[in-house]
Amino acid sequence: MRPFLASIASSSLAETTLRRHFANAWQLGGEVVRAASQDSVLVRLEGPELLLRFVDEEGGPILSSYASEAEQRAFDSTCRKVFKFLADEAGSA
Repeated sequence: MRPFLASIASSSLAETTLRRHFANAWQLGGEVVRAASQDSVLVRLEGPELLLRFVDEEGGPILSSYASEAEQRAFDSTCRKVFKFLADEAGSA
């Protein structure tokens, strides 16, 4: 997650957009930890492979905490960015 956060931090995104993406990345991490604590297969995965179980070109998981449609859409936007970042990283490796 750190390389993704570093890449958006160095971008020309507005401060409020950066804060939103950082907060959503934090939520994504929470969803990953929650799921991994209940699934022994996920615990064995590392980094990008683990994140790719949760994000895709359409977004991310449904938030387990109460979220409005707008909050879920914002979260999905960040998840799509994470997915694109991971796909680009895999393509350049």
